[in-house]
Amino acid sequence: LLWSQDADGFIARIEAFLAVADRHDIRTILVLFDGVWPPLPQLGAQPQPIPHTHNSCWVPRPGREILDDRSRHGELESFVGGVVGHFRDDPRVLAWDLFNEPDNWGAWLELEIERPIKRERSLELLRLTFPWARAERPTQPLTAGVWQGAWDDREALSPMNRYTLDESD
Repeated sequence: LLWSQDADGFIARIEAFLAVADRHDIRTILVLFDGVWPPLPQLGAQPQPIPHTHNSCWVPRPGREILDDRSRHGELESFVGGVVGHFRDDPRVLAWDLFNEPDNWGAWLELEIERPIKRERSLELLRLTFPWARAERPTQPLTAGVWQGAWDDREALSPMNRYTLDESD
């Protein structure tokens, strides 16, 4: 949403964040999409944080509206390419987490979204996101955050985890 509203401003805010982190000798892993938190992002004022609650104001990306509609996944290509392309050689960026825990249903259950559908749509988007990011030729490694399952047995991997681990650098 922020990218579509003001891409230049979005890049400027990431630049400002990276400058602060760099002053403290911190390299950053930038996360483009997130599958964990309440799936209804909105522009404008956001809810106040809930004291003592882990990531109570974390905002999901891309959100249910786009994730559920596979015909809209392509709308995200300019976001991925624009951000990765801008920072592809930036030494302040340690790595790219293209999609954090794409199959985590967490707060999505509040909206009664069926887990298999969310998992299926997330995998479809992830299969687009890796090529979009690779097309920008970043010098940093690409990955996506796996969430659950046995990762030491390839035969036991879910399709999501198999794809994620196969494509991650």
